[in-house]
Amino acid sequence: VVDQIVNLGYKDKQDYIDKVLLPSVQAQALMKKYFVDDAETIELQYKPSIAQVIQCDTKENADQALQALKDGKTAQEVAEQYGLDSSSYTGSEELVTTNDSALPTRLINALNSASEAGVMPEVYETEDSNTAYYVAVLVSNDYDENVDRIADTLGSDSSMAKSCLVYYLTKYDFEVFDQELFDYYKQNTPEYLVTHPDLMETAKETD
Repeated sequence: VVDQIVNLGYKDKQDYIDKVLLPSVQAQALMKKYFVDDAETIELQYKPSIAQVIQCDTKENADQALQALKDGKTAQEVAEQYGLDSSSYTGSEELVTTNDSALPTRLINALNSASEAGVMPEVYETEDSNTAYYVAVLVSNDYDENVDRIADTLGSDSSMAKSCLVYYLTKYDFEVFDQELFDYYKQNTPEYLVTHPDLMETAKETD
């Protein structure tokens, strides 16, 4: 193993730990902390909730599925009887966010804003030409309760890593005084120049 590490260009095992493993662990820890520190922004943008969602291919099946849920059948039982076999939404418990582009926006919003867990009261339809129908059971939309799961799911998103870094750079007033380094950031990642909001806005417009 040590030979492999040296072949990769590191002096020894400790050099590898210091330059690769430790920064990786620190980045993961910072990301976890970010989901707590900037919870309001993340919840507003991603509207996370834990839910069991079932996709149906017809309105009739969706109506029957909804009634079956209200009658006390489990989401898995309902999905087997009324769900679309080829769908990835088959009643399993999962984190639902705005990243789930296949789901109707109304359903994502309704799950996130519901006042209590349980069967969602209606059938939700997609708004595109390939109409799909969804019913759902809300398990929990308590952000604090689900923060670890939310962080595990969303934390791997590259845009989230950038948001995390920008958040802490802003919080601690990160400033670049070296002209060469400033020019590099301006060209490649202007959003990191948090003390220059005009450049940050330009970066947002080009994303």
